Amino acid sequence: MRPTRLPVLAAIAVLAGSFGWSAGLLIDGGGNTLPRVPPAASAVLGLLAAVLVGVAVTTRSRLAALRERRAAARPLNALATARYVVLARASSPVGAAMAGGYGGYTLFLAGDLGEPGRSDLASTALAAGVTALAVVGAALFLEHVCRVPGDGPTDTPGLPGPRADHAG
Repeated sequence: MRPTRLPVLAAIAVLAGSFGWSAGLLIDGGGNTLPRVPPAASAVLGLLAAVLVGVAVTTRSRLAALRERRAAARPLNALATARYVVLARASSPVGAAMAGGYGGYTLFLAGDLGEPGRSDLASTALAAGVTALAVVGAALFLEHVCRVPGDGPTDTPGLPGPRADHAG
């Protein structure tokens, strides 16, 4: 499996940002009330980022213990590690989309902060966008921790290479 590419995440964020900015422009231009960003959005995104970092730090320490061949090292379950990678791979584009969407909405709101209530909306949207960026960073960190070394010269020293199972 190839690692998540940063240009893809950037493209997702830009597309979502243009959508967030355009949605704000269309809603405000139509004379409707601008949508509020739920205050819980920052909390939920922050919780997700904390869980991703916690799993990454735990996995990294367990891998270090195995690499150093400590007696008390607990082996990693390969299926659980694969699930961590799937969680990381799913979280990074979602975080990029959320960061872009909230970022675009924040940029739209920043254009006229003098109107009543817009600075509160902008600060809530900015907080949600920043915590969404934390989700992206945490997901990329978890993905990095769970990667398997290849056969090339960039292998991590001390870790065994892939097993060659030959039939016959």
